[in-house]
Amino acid sequence: MQNNSNLSFHIQVLFDELRQRKQKNPLYSMRAFANQLEIHPSALSRAMAGKEELSLQACARMIKRLPLSDEDKVRFVTSVADEKYERVMKTLSAEFPPSFAPSLTPERIAVFDREHRYMLVAPRPLDFLKRSAAQIIGKTIHEAGFPPDIAEKMTAQNQGVLETGKPSVIEFKIECAEPKFFRRAAYGIMGEDGRVDRVLVHVRQIPTPS
Repeated sequence: MQNNSNLSFHIQVLFDELRQRKQKNPLYSMRAFANQLEIHPSALSRAMAGKEELSLQACARMIKRLPLSDEDKVRFVTSVADEKYERVMKTLSAEFPPSFAPSLTPERIAVFDREHRYMLVAPRPLDFLKRSAAQIIGKTIHEAGFPPDIAEKMTAQNQGVLETGKPSVIEFKIECAEPKFFRRAAYGIMGEDGRVDRVLVHVRQIPTPS
């Protein structure tokens, strides 16, 4: 793959694949490429031009139709997620006061939809889950592999933020050879209709519970 450090990995993949197909067939078009990837041509064109993000649904379809190794499929999905993460951070930086800035660099960050499914996880899930970010996206907290009691607590926290719009902080413990304690902060993200439609979460490991 020809490397262009100015492009995200998933965009570089799309440009390289389109170029290779055009080399084999000079009449091959962006519309044909989009149709084969099951995405609207204008959405693909705007994504490749950096004007629009790929949806995670489109991403899931694409990796099934692009000639990617398992490793590159993970990199592709993670690259799409990273792009969304950057947008979330820009939105939060504009929305929240400067005093909030230190909490924008947590150990783990995630975004959930109204059904409590992961839309984003960065830079990676909590280590004890033993899953990659790509394996977590689209799953509920229960499906991600958290112990049932902790999953219930997190889901209830998310739901409270969705219903009230108010930030929430909880703490939890993971039982292992050496118990680990975490603090989980959740914040609502407004949709275009003015309602909270997503929940931004960041998790930090703490020495002991407060």
